Formats: sequence, C-alpha cells, structure tokens
Amino acid sequence: MRTSALLLAVLAIGSAMAQNTNCPNATQVCTDANFSGNNTGFGTQELPNNNTIDGCLSVEHQSSWYYFQPVTSGTVSLTISTSIDYDFAIWQGGCGNLGSPIRCSYAGSYGNTGLGNGAADVSEGAGGDRWVAPLNVVAGQIYIMLIDNFTANSTPFTLDWTFSNGATLNCNPVTLPTELISFMSAYDASRNVNKISWTTLSERENDYFTLERSTDGSSWATIDQQEGMGTTASITNYHYDDYSFEPGKINYYRLVQTDFNGQRTTFDVISVDNSQMERVVVKVLNTMGQEIPHDTKGLVILLYEDGSSQRIFRQ
Repeated sequence: MRTSALLLAVLAIGSAMAQNTNCPNATQVCTDANFSGNNTGFGTQELPNNNTIDGCLSVEHQSSWYYFQPVTSGTVSLTISTSIDYDFAIWQGGCGNLGSPIRCSYAGSYGNTGLGNGAADVSEGAGGDRWVAPLNVVAGQIYIMLIDNFTANSTPFTLDWTFSNGATLNCNPVTLPTELISFMSAYDASRNVNKISWTTLSERENDYFTLERSTDGSSWATIDQQEGMGTTASITNYHYDDYSFEPGKINYYRLVQTDFNGQRTTFDVISVDNSQMERVVVKVLNTMGQEIPHDTKGLVILLYEDGSSQRIFRQ
C-alpha cells in the first residue's frame, strides 16, 4: 500500500465525517487501509422504504455514504468491523439513479458484516449471517455504498478492504456525476425563439453549465452560462430562450457541465430544425419604431424577410 494513498484515505474520511449523511455528499474511499467512521444521525431520508432502491433496508438511522471507482476490474471484499448492528447496501451508478442495490445486508444481529467470509448470496434480511458475496467490479464504474448504524448509539465501525483478481481503486479525486434526466429543445413560432431546457436529478459539486450552439455540429460557440446548484439531491430545472439562432438552418445545442475542480462533462447534442421556417426575422423594433437587439423581451415588433410584421409580447 502506498503512503500517499493511505494519507488521502485518512484525510478524506477525517474531513468528511458528519458531512456524508446524504448520497450527494458521499466520501470517496480508495485503499485497503483500516479507518474508523460513523455519523451521529442521517440527513435526508433517501431510502423510500418500498423495496426499490432500498433493497433489504428500510430507513436510515445513523448513515454514512461512500463511493469508490475501480481503476482495474477484479473482485472486492470488505469487512465492516463492529460490535453492534450495522447494515449496508451497495449500488452501481450515481446518486440520482441508484436502482436496486447489487449487495445488501440487513441481518438484524450484532457483529462484523460485509462482503466475503464464504458468502454466496447477494442480499439478506433479518436472520441472515451478516455476509453477502464479494463484488466483481468493473473498471471506471462508480459504486455507491451506504453503511447504517441500526443500533444508533454512535459506536464507530472500521472498514477493511481486500482486493483480488487484479482489482484496484482510484485514489485520485473522482467527483460523482451531475445527473441529467432531460435536455430538450423546441421552436416557439409565436415568439420566434428556440426554447432550450434541461433538468438535473441530482448535482455534485456542480459549478456551472455552459450552453453552446452550432450550425454544423463541429464548430461551437457559447451562448449562455448558468450557475449550478453545487451539491443537491433535489430536481433542478434550467432554461434558456435563444432569440439569436441561425434562421434557415438546423441549430444544434450542446450542454457542458463544469465541476468546482474544473472537471467537465459534455452531454449529448440536441437540435432544432429551423431550416423550414415560413418567415425569417430581419429586424426587431420597439414600439417607437427603433431597432433593438433580437433577444429583447417585452412588447416588440418583428419585421420579417417577406416584408410582413408582427407585434408580440416576449416573456
């Protein structure tokens, strides 16, 4: 084990205790070092108690959230050393779209629990032996882990990892992804505007979004930048009205998300087909007949290429 890796793990855990009670604030773990942890309560109840993403669990008591990312594929075993009743679950994916846990233990008894110890089952409820099968991990994938003190008496636990079949974990800082659930566009003929909107299911250390436009899908220009929500497990809606799109062409839009650490994520491209527009706006006037910028809001007069005009109110 490298000293730098151990130091990163210890510093991360020490600074994150009492902060990682929610999934979007999960602490990254990366080594086979032993370290102690426990939270004194829970943040938002993120388990719906309906046998979906909670799996064998129900609600949180004293909950600590972690995540890890393999650099190389292989097998991971884990011992959660404790003298009391701890439960845990592991999911594959991000916080906003957990799905069903791929490992889950709710044994209802005191003592060590975890992955391994000869277990072959992947989930267990009350009456189980506190152990489920080791996890075959895939390089580059994110895994979310919740460890919950059911006894809720603030007794800490210790994590001890064992890696086999080539598995290694990433000790470089990895930010949980901001999860985009929609990125849509539409042309509003009554206002002569391309309406762009996007929605996030959750955000992690999200500094800002950049919206870019292109008419060839290759050369991109920034048309808007909006501040992100930082870290949140709530649904957030964003929108932008593009009055300066290229008429008579297909306008492509690309969304780029930037974390506080500068890490960027580019989402899939969407488009609006403005090539068949019946009328092309050549000027926008105010009620005094003065030419104003195309994206001006309020009561404006649109002058079209065919010589016609239209008075509209833009919101």
